[in-house]
Amino acid sequence: MTTGTPKNEPFTEFYSNGQMKSMGNLKDGNQNGKWTSWFKNAQKQSEGEYIDGLEVGDWVWWAENGQKIFEGNHKDGKAFAIKFKADEEDAKKVEELKTEKLLTKLDDEINSIILTTENNPQDLFVEERLEIISAECVFGMNIFRDFFATVRDIAGGRSSATQKVLRDARKMCLAELKIEAHSVGADAVIGVDLDYSEFSGGMKSMLFLVASGTAVKLKKE
Repeated sequence: MTTGTPKNEPFTEFYSNGQMKSMGNLKDGNQNGKWTSWFKNAQKQSEGEYIDGLEVGDWVWWAENGQKIFEGNHKDGKAFAIKFKADEEDAKKVEELKTEKLLTKLDDEINSIILTTENNPQDLFVEERLEIISAECVFGMNIFRDFFATVRDIAGGRSSATQKVLRDARKMCLAELKIEAHSVGADAVIGVDLDYSEFSGGMKSMLFLVASGTAVKLKKE
């Protein structure tokens, strides 16, 4: 099972109404070159350049009404020569928008991490094995739902409620494993293994799930 692919290509993102949200280029998964973003009303939000995901050179930010609220020269992601800055409230909006973009970039980086159950995937070229990582999730299972699930099992049917808990647990644990991989600087996790355990007692039932694998860095194309 393999999910996600390294990005090295032009990038475009759209709002649900079809309006362009951002446009630029990715190099090795990082923002690179000229980037432009827009508000949902098609008003330009920001424009500038990135190098390896960090803001460089001249950047301009606008408010949703089209008013320019910030312009300044950047180096390594930080403004050091401010040409124009609006009042404190508008400046705060710029920082909020920057934080939102950073969070979006972080989500993209985490989502791009590859997970595979293969120990030696043929289509991935491992440059360095970092460490073994794991993610643990615990879910409560209602005793009455368990009871009816048991009745269904005896009758030969399927318990959709229990299946949903197992499916949700698997998705959440794999998502947590990607976060762990990102924290150690990995591009992928190979040899992913899922272990389920159930603990019951006192009219309560708990599902314990552990996802583990080897975090690795991949050779760049």
